[in-house]
This record gives sequence, C-alpha cells and structure tokens, in this order.
Amino acid sequence: DLSKEMLSQAKSLTAYDALCRGNILQSIPGENSQFFDLIIAADVLVYCGEIENIFKFCATALKNNSLFAFTTEKLTIGNYQLQTTGRFAHAVNYTLKTAQQYGFTLVDSQKINLRMHQDKPIVGMLYLMVKNK
Repeated sequence: DLSKEMLSQAKSLTAYDALCRGNILQSIPGENSQFFDLIIAADVLVYCGEIENIFKFCATALKNNSLFAFTTEKLTIGNYQLQTTGRFAHAVNYTLKTAQQYGFTLVDSQKINLRMHQDKPIVGMLYLMVKNK
C-alpha cells in the first residue's frame, strides 16, 4: 500500500506475515523472482489507468501455475476511463487482453458490486487468473 495509515491499520490486525509500502506501478515485492503462489489486488487496479505494468510485475513475481485475483470497476466502452469517483474503470476485453499478453489465463470472473457510492452500487468485476508461463 502507499498509505502509512492503511499499513498501520493492517498491522494492527495481526493477520499478515509481512506488509510493505510501495507503488505497484513502479515495482512489487518478489519482482523477477517467481516467489509467490498468490497475489490478491482487491480494490487496487481502480487507482491505475493503464494496467500493463501491474500484470508485468505480477507475472515476474508469481511462480508458474500460481494465481492472481483482482477487482476492477466495469467499463463498457474503451479500455479504461477515470470516473467521477476518482477511480478508474476497466473494460473486460482490455483486462483479458492485457492478462493474456503477460501469460495469464482466465480461471473465473464474476460481475459484483464493489462498494456503495452515494447510495448506489459501483459495479465491478472479480477476476481469478492463473499464470501459465
């Protein structure tokens, strides 16, 4: 996470083996080491327009046949777009194309309500991908 406050809250839960502060658009732990079996990016990609670097970094941090689970806000036209909420929405086709480009195959996806905004649900997608190469 980028936020010291969010990391402090996460640390207080005592539910994590390790936490790190960083910008996912610049690098991620385990990059180029094929170290992890699972990466979860829930409510992360919504803060990024282009997602190519995220998939690239995750592909190099995951072992082969490992999983990448993430959410996006759903967009119907274009690749990605900044919403009035200050978050980005991503098109399913753009997401799948980018995933495939970096060696991921879709295992499952579901349309979900991510959160409420001004008493209205924000529609999104939950994806589970497997790294093939």
